[in-house]
Amino acid sequence: MVLFWGPEYIQFYNDAYRPSLGQEGKHPNALGKAGPACWPEIWYTFAQPLFDQIRRSGESVFSEDQLVPIYRNGREEEAYWTYTYLPVLDEAGEVGGILAIVHETTQKVVTAQHLQQRTEELATANADLLRSNQNLQQFAYVASHDLQEPLRKIQAFSTLLSEQFKDQLNESARDYLNRITGASARMSSLIRDLLVYSRASIRQQAFEPLSLGAVVAGVLDNLSLDIEQRKARIILDELPQINGDKSQLAQLFQNLISNAVKFTPVHQVPLIQIRYDQRKPGELPPEIRPNRSVPFYHQISISDQGVGFDMRFRDRIFQVFHRLHSQNEFPGTGVGLAICRQVVENHGGGITAYSNPGEGATFVIYLPG
Repeated sequence: MVLFWGPEYIQFYNDAYRPSLGQEGKHPNALGKAGPACWPEIWYTFAQPLFDQIRRSGESVFSEDQLVPIYRNGREEEAYWTYTYLPVLDEAGEVGGILAIVHETTQKVVTAQHLQQRTEELATANADLLRSNQNLQQFAYVASHDLQEPLRKIQAFSTLLSEQFKDQLNESARDYLNRITGASARMSSLIRDLLVYSRASIRQQAFEPLSLGAVVAGVLDNLSLDIEQRKARIILDELPQINGDKSQLAQLFQNLISNAVKFTPVHQVPLIQIRYDQRKPGELPPEIRPNRSVPFYHQISISDQGVGFDMRFRDRIFQVFHRLHSQNEFPGTGVGLAICRQVVENHGGGITAYSNPGEGATFVIYLPG
């Protein structure tokens, strides 16, 4: 606060106003000094016209976050101020002085400007992400139609050759056709898995309350032929109600359960245990870093007695195309576990695994409660 009299001579100011005293602010006492001497950088362009206006009108002036330069730290700086200038009347009822109540808002304004800039940058990034997602959707369409069509023709013609000319083909020719058929089938599976992965990566979430038990029951029904052929035993806990995307969660459990069957050696009866528990956020393993704040997490573990894996490769098995076994040992595309991780992350949770070679594996899912 500062009082001008005359109205351009400083008659009073408090300590809070001292940093605003322009070039003369460094002096211990600016009382009696004229405004032009204290603020030559702004007096004639800002203060004098404002004071003249108040003298003519007799009315106060208020402004918020006004840009007014000031001389400090040895140089002129841009600064923002919220101020009120009040006319002070003399004994004759005329404007004899002006009381200025000033508060610097530079930090607030700069922060708001940075926030606006950041908001604009995020809007641009979101627009770029939207375009990227649209490109991925276009790729998914091409993958599911244009790429599958030539594969279907390869499979169809190789089957026709095998059936119509089987008596004319020698053993080498039949072997070549079988390899063509097998390779095209694997390529078709790979395209389907990549399509599922791309959809899981870009899909808008359509969460709804659902029974996780019903989801797993549907998955077991879909896998019933493989389960019956392998005489697999399934031990299943009662599973909770959650909010989620039904089709994505079905894909998650189908991948994990089918893997548990597949990675059990053919001479061994698969035993798969699906267990349920609850965990507080502080009880989650260190490798799980979910992105939601909830009271607890649903913990669902899928355990088998299969070939297992070395824990050194735990992080890598969730990467696209990473395989620990050859195609001859265990067929697959190397995309299934990457889909699992994407689905769990879509739901705000995490997934990890524990294993030792030859001792089976346990995959543990954490979903927000």
